[in-house]
Amino acid sequence: MQVGKGKRPRAKNRPEHKRPRLRAERQRATTGRKEALRITEEAGIKEVLDRFPDLFGVFEDHGLHFCAGCYVMLASTIGEGADYSGLKPGDRQALLEELNQAVLDGVHGAAQQSPSTP
Repeated sequence: MQVGKGKRPRAKNRPEHKRPRLRAERQRATTGRKEALRITEEAGIKEVLDRFPDLFGVFEDHGLHFCAGCYVMLASTIGEGADYSGLKPGDRQALLEELNQAVLDGVHGAAQQSPSTP
């Protein structure tokens, strides 16, 4: 290919764009085991919300608030977010149980449309 003609060579074997995987999905993909998806304290909050936007309210109900313009919570893991919010160990466990129960109950991957949106 000629250089300087406004074209650049395509990368071979470029991976397709994929959604972020949660830890259990990565493990299942590498080991081939079929296990239930499990959200843990090590899971990133953004990863969870990207995959399950309807879980936003669960985080809010348990005291993990997302301030406007602040990306600290989204950039942290569930455990770090619980530390920032001052959650006690029992409250952390309740949050994880509710998140996992919502996933098992079949929370949809797409958020519901707001009534204020046309």
